[in-house]
Amino acid sequence: LEAHRRAPLWSKPLVNGGLSLLAQGKEDAAIRSFADALRVEPGNAQALANKGEAELRAGRNAEAIATLGRV
Repeated sequence: LEAHRRAPLWSKPLVNGGLSLLAQGKEDAAIRSFADALRVEPGNAQALANKGEAELRAGRNAEAIATLGRV
């Protein structure tokens, strides 16, 4: 993402990108985007909640439970 390239310490572009991917039904790509956001900002509640949602949609229930437990 261009915005992340310009501001690598800002997680919002990665979260927004993940939301867009999730809306398109691209759960695996969304999970990666949310995980990238969490590497930039580990406590980002929005990234955690949305990563958990994407994991649920992808059928990764155990991962989702662990992720959502961190929110």
